[in-house]
Amino acid sequence: MPLDNLIIDCSSPMRARYFENRAYYDFLYEAMEGGTEWISAPKPRLLDEIYQTENLEDPSTRNLEILFDAPNIVRLGNDILYQVSNSGTLLGAKWLKTILEPRGYRLHTAEKFYSFAHFDSTVLPLRPGLVLFNGARLNPDCYPPIFEKWDKIFFPADKIVDAGCLLPNGVTTTSPYIGLNFLSVNEKLVICDKNQIHLRKELEKHGIETIGLQMRHARSMAGGFHCVTLDTKRQGPRQDYF
Repeated sequence: MPLDNLIIDCSSPMRARYFENRAYYDFLYEAMEGGTEWISAPKPRLLDEIYQTENLEDPSTRNLEILFDAPNIVRLGNDILYQVSNSGTLLGAKWLKTILEPRGYRLHTAEKFYSFAHFDSTVLPLRPGLVLFNGARLNPDCYPPIFEKWDKIFFPADKIVDAGCLLPNGVTTTSPYIGLNFLSVNEKLVICDKNQIHLRKELEKHGIETIGLQMRHARSMAGGFHCVTLDTKRQGPRQDYF
């Protein structure tokens, strides 16, 4: 999770991902040598009792440890929107608050909007004052209040093109809404699935150009363009948008 000149190594609730950051150690050491501050969230135990499946309306990860994936966070300059879900607990938000607020950030929690996992196919800031929401999960009466004064696009679920899944029986951990998982290059350009014709037309209405690329394994590999990129090198000051 990159913020300004800080990288936070996150503590995922998925046991299979516990050591995945080791794959990036060469880069993290290089970043540190270049002056980047590198810290890690407390490592969880991931004991059986932190998981529940009795009520899937609630997060399946109980609030017993500091747990969060980086895509549970939407970065908005000085403001951080943190989603409480299967992949992020309230304790994770409280830990982040102790780390980030002394650095001048404001942390906002988003609860009971979408409990399954990450937020980057649900809340997609396009530029200061304009945000795109997944209309299947959010609506004019239900969205994170931080965006109250922003212009909002509630993109209809039936306009999201399902790219399909080639795994046996179509088994996948990712919904068709991965089609909304795009990468914002700047305020006037995004990279998205080339098959999302309705999304691209909608963005064009708002003066945003799209580069359409093929990602045919998005559902089988459970990730879109935002998932597979990380902007650890960029220019520009930290700003206040609210």
